Parts: sequence; C-alpha cells; structure tokens
Amino acid sequence: MINQTLQQQLSSDLTTLSQLTELLEQEQHALRERDLEQLNQLLTTKNECLNRLGHTAQNRSELLKQAGFTPNDAGLEQWLVSLPSSQQADSRKSWQSVKSRLAYCQTLNEINGCVINRLQQTLHQLLTIYRGQSQASIKLYGAQGDTSAYQDSQILGTA
Repeated sequence: MINQTLQQQLSSDLTTLSQLTELLEQEQHALRERDLEQLNQLLTTKNECLNRLGHTAQNRSELLKQAGFTPNDAGLEQWLVSLPSSQQADSRKSWQSVKSRLAYCQTLNEINGCVINRLQQTLHQLLTIYRGQSQASIKLYGAQGDTSAYQDSQILGTA
C-alpha cells in the first residue's frame, strides 16, 4: 500500500513540476513584457502548485517514517532499494525526474528573481533621477557598456 502511494505521489509531483516549469517560463516572459495582470494570475497558480508540492512532500515524509525509513532523500533511496526489481526501475526513474525537474524549476525561479531585481534597480534609478536626489549614487551605462556616475551636466559641444 505504501509503495503504491509513494509511486503515485512521485507521478503527481512530476505533473505538478511540469506545470510549475511552464508557469515559471511564462512568468519570465511576463516580467520581460512587464505584464502585471498576467504576473498576478501566474502568481496565484504558481502558489497552488507549490502548495501541492509541499503537501505531497509532507505526505511522502510521513509514509517513509511509517515504512521505517528516514524522511529525507537518503530514506527515499533506501525505499527504492527495498522495492521489488519490477517496480524499482520505474520508481527510480520517476524520482530522478522529480529531482531534475525541481532543480530546473529552482534555476528558472532564480533567473526570474534576477530579472525582478534588475527591474527594481532600474526603477529605483529612474525614480532617483526623476526626483533629483543624490545623483552621485546613480550609475548609468555608457557607450562602451561600462558604468559611470550620473552627472547633471549637458555638454553641447567641445572646441
């Protein structure tokens, strides 16, 4: 019974992680397009996926404890070894896919975090320029791609 439930949870996690991957990719696109309405919709769905993953992880830990294994990756590996050989290959493949998808989702989430951070920095710089605040702290990109302090001077030409 526990074996079948754990295998079903792995399968369910794979489905949820596939959906989460798609959502994170859509989120990245929405961030670049600055589509706030889509970002709000994606956030709701993304939280639902994360809640499902958290719930199944908690259930998996409980099931592993009940079966006498530690509720962590090592315990799951021990559970996989204890399975009949006919079930072991498929379950191991599912577990590896879950770990791989989870790592990919984490990478996508980190990229999205970097995009958000960059957008925040840009907005902060624009607001600082707009407000005329401490211009020495403002960094802008030059023609060569290097950063330099913002200077409020307007050179019209040189002789």
